[in-house]
Amino acid sequence: MWADGGSTMYSVAQEWRDNASTPARIQLQIANNGAGALFGTATNHPFGIMVENSSALYINASKYVGIGTTNPFVPLHVSTAISYTFGAGGTTVHRLRTDGGTTESALCPISYNVSALFGGYIGCSALAMTSDRRLKRNTQSCPIYRVKRFYDSCEGKLYDWIESENKPGQEIDLIAQDLVSAQLADLISIYYRDHIEGGEDPSLKPAKQQLNVDYSRISAYNMKMINTS
Repeated sequence: MWADGGSTMYSVAQEWRDNASTPARIQLQIANNGAGALFGTATNHPFGIMVENSSALYINASKYVGIGTTNPFVPLHVSTAISYTFGAGGTTVHRLRTDGGTTESALCPISYNVSALFGGYIGCSALAMTSDRRLKRNTQSCPIYRVKRFYDSCEGKLYDWIESENKPGQEIDLIAQDLVSAQLADLISIYYRDHIEGGEDPSLKPAKQQLNVDYSRISAYNMKMINTS
């Protein structure tokens, strides 16, 4: 019997376990005051729900939830085409729908401390980045050798997108792997993506991880280079 931090006490009504040296224990626990029940693992093992002998919902040991994937990379990871609707008092405050290459969203002035990954173009009249001194520590000047390394080792490349249905025409950009090779990993970010296969060098081409260039940080490099010219 255990408490949930409040007044509710839970008792184990049923338990299943395997024969391993460190067995996985699955329990059905019922509250003694009619507050409900809990079902899942009582040990540090993942838990999931199957449909047609295949995982439909998966919760790993870090309590990350995966829908359509058994390797959730964030607290809620959905690997298929999805729609989200969040409402308050019957009014939609946020809606994001991605399906068939089309993404649409509606936002009111609310603040999110999350990351989002878009495969298409984003257009807006202004983009503000969080940069309040009160949110930072260990602040110091960026050494000029790091800036010179960026300009000496990296260059813009012309290319065509492999997935080019919604991105026609040749483009110019930096290559994230070039920044990693130049020991400038602080200028990239990494997001989980199911369908990216690993390359010969996992440090440059990791499986199921997409490398992205953070151009907001590069702007600080550009300013430093201009000031020292």
